[in-house]
Amino acid sequence: MLLLLLLFVQDDPAVQVKTLRDDYAKAEIEYYREYRAAKTPEERAKAALDPAKHPARAYVPKFAELAGRAKGTEAGARAQMEILRLAQMVQMIDEARAALDALVADYLAQPALAELPRQLPYAGWMVGNEKVLAALRAIAEKGDVKAKPAAAYYLAYTIMYQNNGSDPKGEARKALETLQKDYPDAPENKNVEQLLFELDHLQVGKEAPDFETADQDGKPWKLSDYRGKVVVVDFWGFW
Repeated sequence: MLLLLLLFVQDDPAVQVKTLRDDYAKAEIEYYREYRAAKTPEERAKAALDPAKHPARAYVPKFAELAGRAKGTEAGARAQMEILRLAQMVQMIDEARAALDALVADYLAQPALAELPRQLPYAGWMVGNEKVLAALRAIAEKGDVKAKPAAAYYLAYTIMYQNNGSDPKGEARKALETLQKDYPDAPENKNVEQLLFELDHLQVGKEAPDFETADQDGKPWKLSDYRGKVVVVDFWGFW
């Protein structure tokens, strides 16, 4: 009986997703081990990484096989999200696009898609910005209630990111206002005011918000002190 139970657990697609994730994490650590251990430029040059041997290349097909067997389930959704994530690492463009298409076509109702919207703004360079926006719109409109708030927020974020902080059609503002109205307790709301402030005050042609700081000698000054003059403000720091 115990043996049958163990076999059942091993055949559970959800368990297999976790196992593949854990196996990939170990393979990635091993892939970077020698390079990370190098202490000199010479050692790093000797330990140069071969992109063709990146473990993502081997694990994308494994997750694809699992996604096929678990199609329509939460495990299938998570497998497709892993494909999208790993494929971006090694520029497997067709696989990344196919995974996103499958997620939108087959998994909108899955709560697991709550994890997808935050990935998408950074996937446009590979799958295409319009495909990213279409996916976010679909999740925001038809997705599970757990996924809709994040989709609304990242839809607005992506639109503004692509348009240098602006919202030419007002779509980003509408998404943010919907998020505030319909999902007031969603964690994404903590950043909504920041994006709305950017839309209202940080656009070309708008008056810059005043602020006060100190110069390199410690003397305080305000931006408004220079009103009417040509001013270049350079914000920089270390992250």
